[in-house]
Amino acid sequence: MNCLHNTWKDNASYFNEFHRRIWMDRVPISGSVALTHRCNLSCIHCYLPENRTPKANNISDIPKEKLFTYLDQIADAGCLYLLFTGGEPLLHPDFDEIYTYAKHSGFLITVFSNGIAINDARLELFEEMPPQCLDITIYGATEDTYSKICRRLNCFRNLMQTLESLSQKHIPFKLKTILMTENQSEWRDIEAIATSFNRELRMDPVITPRMNGDPEPLKYRAEPAAIVEMELSSRRRFEKWVSFSQRMETQLRDLEELFECGAGMTTFHIDVDGMMYPCLMLTHPGWDLKRGSFLKGWKNLFPKIRYIKKPIDMPCRSCKLKCICGYCPALFGLENGREDLYSEFICRLGHVRYEAMLLKEGKKENAKEQSQTNRT
Repeated sequence: MNCLHNTWKDNASYFNEFHRRIWMDRVPISGSVALTHRCNLSCIHCYLPENRTPKANNISDIPKEKLFTYLDQIADAGCLYLLFTGGEPLLHPDFDEIYTYAKHSGFLITVFSNGIAINDARLELFEEMPPQCLDITIYGATEDTYSKICRRLNCFRNLMQTLESLSQKHIPFKLKTILMTENQSEWRDIEAIATSFNRELRMDPVITPRMNGDPEPLKYRAEPAAIVEMELSSRRRFEKWVSFSQRMETQLRDLEELFECGAGMTTFHIDVDGMMYPCLMLTHPGWDLKRGSFLKGWKNLFPKIRYIKKPIDMPCRSCKLKCICGYCPALFGLENGREDLYSEFICRLGHVRYEAMLLKEGKKENAKEQSQTNRT
């Protein structure tokens, strides 16, 4: 018997089957945990309500003892990929213990951070036990822009020092930016910074309302035309968008289900209050982990969101541009108060992307016409 015989043709075949089985069996393979609402910045676009930020003196952290119990339960349920977020997760007073416990539990850990709280002790921690990735947001390319967005002094200089240290110690990190009116004039310089560290910059153009529905941050959204110009400015990024849209288009269906993503199917989010949700932006249904086990909530509560159907007249139902617009009922709910009422901003962004991609592919003559066809 050849025990080493490989029944898979290639890695792609293996992972396709792996993800198919995870979906079919509803394995909670990926989760995020908000460790704290503390933050060393006070960003103008932050999705946390004002009364959940340090400015309001209402700081909350997830207790480490309770978190260890939650981590044990989600590991037993099959979770592999774990994201620590916040606030700024590194500001949790017991972050080092929590991180170490999670590493020893076998999770592949990503940490969302603004990078400014990564001191020498944290560098030593990450060097000894590297995360799968430190996902660091860079808000601008000058001190002035940082002070406007983050409302703190000397942040840009501190971040550059952190990135130098991470690079020298070969600690894995990625860089992303939030595209907005306050930094859109510097996006080429932001990208140049990422390139100087041999990193590809990821751009996120979707600023959301605060979690309590406050629309204040939306005024900082850049216009779709400006966003797409930045997104498709390089041939490499353009080809990635084309590849992504083609790959997703093959998976498109005229689905009746409102939620088409992995929320409640393969992903979950745990807040600092010990409440578990299908994702960070979808705060219902919720399950209190202080009163019932992770697995009980996962099996009995979350499947209910998959029964919610799209209204017959919802334009997104058969739109072919869902693969590139950023379709997200949770975002719709925050923005419009209803998960089944689509975001005009997201819709415009999708159509502008589509038209721009057709133009770049040399299909200028029918770009507008095809976009209008998909809209209807």
